[in-house]
Amino acid sequence: MKQTYEKAEECIRTNYHGNQRVTQSLLPLLQLSPSARIVNVSSLRGRRKNIHNHQVKAELENVGELTEEKLEKILQRFLRDFKEDKLGTNGWPVIASACKVSKATVNAYTRIIARKFLCAPRIG
Repeated sequence: MKQTYEKAEECIRTNYHGNQRVTQSLLPLLQLSPSARIVNVSSLRGRRKNIHNHQVKAELENVGELTEEKLEKILQRFLRDFKEDKLGTNGWPVIASACKVSKATVNAYTRIIARKFLCAPRIG
């Protein structure tokens, strides 16, 4: 199956941005519950070891400094490299690349949300 830039964008929109929008929409309701949980289902494709770009891998692993803005920059860098046909050169996965990157960023986003709200005071 040939990966296209358009399909890569669609994959990122679905896997990462879709997950992010649903989570943000539900957070106010979840904060009303004393036992709310967010569970994001990923896959083995979302493992950071699939990304060989050392800078990106370090950013994804640095949970204390990771932000949604940094994830957006990572995704934009990936899409730029995809468009310029520089995935392998710049350490991105070349097979199922958008799926792997989108799943890795969903995993990172889940860690950001956990850090942000795990110790946050509950409403109500």
